[in-house]
Amino acid sequence: MISEGTKLIVYFVLFLFCAGLAEGKCQDGMLDCCGNCYHPGLEDCIKLGGGVCKIVKNPASDIQLSNTQNKNAEAENIYDLINEGKIEVKTEGAGISKLSLKIKPKVDFNIKVSIPPGTFFPAKRGSSQNMVSTRAVTVELEVKPGLEVTVEREDQPAGEHWTEVNVPVACTNMHKAIPGSSDTFEIERSPNQEELDKLLPVLDAENSAYPVMQAAIWIITDDATYDDLGTLVSKLPDGSKDGARLINEYEASEAMKLIEMAGIDIQSKAIWADRDRIREGNKGKPTVYDEGTLHPGEIPGPCGPCPEGSNGPDENCSCWTCESKCPEGWQGPNEKCECWRWEPVNSN
Repeated sequence: MISEGTKLIVYFVLFLFCAGLAEGKCQDGMLDCCGNCYHPGLEDCIKLGGGVCKIVKNPASDIQLSNTQNKNAEAENIYDLINEGKIEVKTEGAGISKLSLKIKPKVDFNIKVSIPPGTFFPAKRGSSQNMVSTRAVTVELEVKPGLEVTVEREDQPAGEHWTEVNVPVACTNMHKAIPGSSDTFEIERSPNQEELDKLLPVLDAENSAYPVMQAAIWIITDDATYDDLGTLVSKLPDGSKDGARLINEYEASEAMKLIEMAGIDIQSKAIWADRDRIREGNKGKPTVYDEGTLHPGEIPGPCGPCPEGSNGPDENCSCWTCESKCPEGWQGPNEKCECWRWEPVNSN
């Protein structure tokens, strides 16, 4: 049983609270709305005129809650997010080595967008090159409360708040036109080309320079020879081409190494016929492709070749002989007569 004294105390507190509201006073953190109190951020006070007001729920409060729940969410593939209607994407050509994307959320919570290496961008114009991403890119789309919310609602139309990002790419059609700002692209999960799907994770993992990556991709997609790779030339500051090729013997040999690292038979490619020419152009360079089958048993430079039938030289210019050769598809043998081969890099 509640005593009479306790009841009097409760009635007195309620009286003081109601009196405070009547005078337009609200508890800490709340604001007055024509004699009523509301929580700013969670609710809005709409003044209708004549001393009449209406308290309505602020839709941004739902967004704040959703964003708290999604702040640790993992990035989702851009292709999946488009198909699920969660984002809108605009594409624009930006040269041969990058692609410009504008991305906007179509939901009321933050999203992390993953653009993995191997994402394929077919050009909508048939005369322009198709592009493929060579680096992993993650974009965080932030939905801001209040007037900046970009989702469509009856009381608030969608805004134009786009997030822009440049995606590192290479082209997959050597003889087509370089994309410009007027070119747009579709977005697909992958090129669906087995050898290219093997190569792209290796390019990302090795962090190679653009000319090396482009050479490797053209060797796969266009079966390019060394002369074909000369298609890529440098430009002067005024935009004119100076004719200097960007893919020289060094870049070509590094591209061949990456292809072999991906578990692809480089000897089946047209550029294999140019191996002696590429080797000669690389003489004396310490990073020449000497690990694989481009010039087995010989490293150009101060050591010179080893005698016929022997292996090496190593970094000390030593040669060695093993009783047996390595199986087909394997490299070596090394100074311990061990054989090895490159395995495709896991993209996960």
